[in-house]
Amino acid sequence: MNILIVSDKFKGSLTAAEVSDYLAKGLKESDLDSVSIDKVSMADGGDGTLEIIQKLLPQFEKIEMHTLDPLHRTITSWYLINEQKALIELALSSGIVHLQAHELDPMQTTTLGTGILIQDAIRRRCTEIILCLGGSCSTDAGFGILHSLGFEFLNEEGDILVPCGGNLQAIADIRMPDLPLTNFTILSDVDNPLYGLNGAAYVFGPQKGATEEQVKDLDGGLVHISEIVQKHFGRDISTVKGGGAAGGIAAGLHGVLNASITSGFDFLADLVSLKSHIENADIIITGEGYLDASSFQGKVPGRIVEFCKDAKKPVVLVCGGYDDAIRATLSNKTFAIMDIAENTDQAIKHAGSYLSIIGQKIGQYILSLQP
Repeated sequence: MNILIVSDKFKGSLTAAEVSDYLAKGLKESDLDSVSIDKVSMADGGDGTLEIIQKLLPQFEKIEMHTLDPLHRTITSWYLINEQKALIELALSSGIVHLQAHELDPMQTTTLGTGILIQDAIRRRCTEIILCLGGSCSTDAGFGILHSLGFEFLNEEGDILVPCGGNLQAIADIRMPDLPLTNFTILSDVDNPLYGLNGAAYVFGPQKGATEEQVKDLDGGLVHISEIVQKHFGRDISTVKGGGAAGGIAAGLHGVLNASITSGFDFLADLVSLKSHIENADIIITGEGYLDASSFQGKVPGRIVEFCKDAKKPVVLVCGGYDDAIRATLSNKTFAIMDIAENTDQAIKHAGSYLSIIGQKIGQYILSLQP
């Protein structure tokens, strides 16, 4: 029997490779006979994507440099470069991982730090920038990035604004720099639009620390940005698929820089030849740290399920925890660490051990399917 483990990371706990290793350990300790285990680390364009790409594309050079975190503090970050192409991951400079829980505030956090990396790549004569989104703690529509590239955002009085979520509604005018010709590609990890009940603020704002009132303000800011972009650049970003990714960065950069938006999952799937791995497997195991509705809107678990449905291959889902509403809708066999852990702290601290136990349980489940 050929088993494919193709999982995303368990955020805050284990990398994708570690998830696969622990599940494989448990499978090997089960009573399965003659089993072959294929392990593929996967991402969807969000945090962790660049680490996987780095291993797949060793010809790219790692560039380390100082930049700013979401609250303007100096940090060291990195990106990849090869000839005139740069690969940059938002989360490495502007991600939620840089903040403590009490620091979360999408009204104030920005993506300036990611823009500094992009500016450095352009200075090194890169003409193609691929930006991996996900893991964001901001809702600034990418205007922090644009500010680092030389754009200025002014209020009605002509004052230059710090481009953050709380200032979006105050933007009245934009001053544009002379940028060298550069092609931008956004790797998005979600399908959500820029604003509305399924948009960046309402869906992702609360996990970034936004209160109910702030969610409404942020959504209003994104509506205003859509109008400003339409006025200055003639592009309608209100309904762009995936435009709500990372606090509206995808829509903002599409509108201002004519960046193309593509699925981060599809980008990685091509790099790792995912369809070939699925075709060679008898059963596939996939998952991520927390399963909820967004897991099936462009992220790894949902896309793997789609791929396997087309290939008529059975899928097992694994997660740390899950949203009760989504669990009730799942038709796939699902195993969660929180079903066997004492509490959340233990689940995170000993995630590897619990995944090994789950690997054994999956082995038993597979045995139950055999005639």
